Amino acid sequence: MKYIPECDEIWHAGDIGEGAWLKTLQKLKPFRAVYGNIDTNDYQRLFPENLVFVCENVKVVMTHIGGYPGKFP
Repeated sequence: MKYIPECDEIWHAGDIGEGAWLKTLQKLKPFRAVYGNIDTNDYQRLFPENLVFVCENVKVVMTHIGGYPGKFP
């Protein structure tokens, strides 16, 4: 929580897990997330597997696991 006041947005790249902290972060700053491989169906319905957006004129593609060495899509 130390650095959140300095942030414009919070981005989370998956593995939300238990998620008790999620609502707190969503109240503090604009929040973007993708689900990870440990996340339940509830989180898979709330957040996409891949998220594409533009921030400060830069295209951002966020995913939890983009592949493995030798097998990146």
